Amino acid sequence: MCYFPVAAKIYKPTRGVPIVLAARVARDLADMHYTTSATKFESTKARCLKEWQELPQLSAFASYFSSVWLNSPFHRWQAFHTPLGFAATNNPVEQFKRDYALRSRLKMGRPATALRANGSSSEPPVRYEDLTSP
Repeated sequence: MCYFPVAAKIYKPTRGVPIVLAARVARDLADMHYTTSATKFESTKARCLKEWQELPQLSAFASYFSSVWLNSPFHRWQAFHTPLGFAATNNPVEQFKRDYALRSRLKMGRPATALRANGSSSEPPVRYEDLTSP
């Protein structure tokens, strides 16, 4: 599981809380995601859940986050679950696009110059005759 869906899904449950607390949740989520081992993750998780449960505005969010993002089939969104050298996304299309669809943006002057060099702008348009008979 990627980090972005987790970060995007916490937006809705934290909309009703003050912005300072929502920023704290986002910071704590990033702290959990970027831990380097399972033991560090467990200690960070315990600290964050304890702090969230102590605040009345975040107690409902703490139970939501625990049930949906920590105790569900989608619980492997932390960075340390991805082995070194492997893609950090579960979407192979993103990796394919990154590796094989590298493009460079051309300035608008280049296509116009290329069209003029081919002579396409100096030739008159082709006129077709109507060969249908009545």
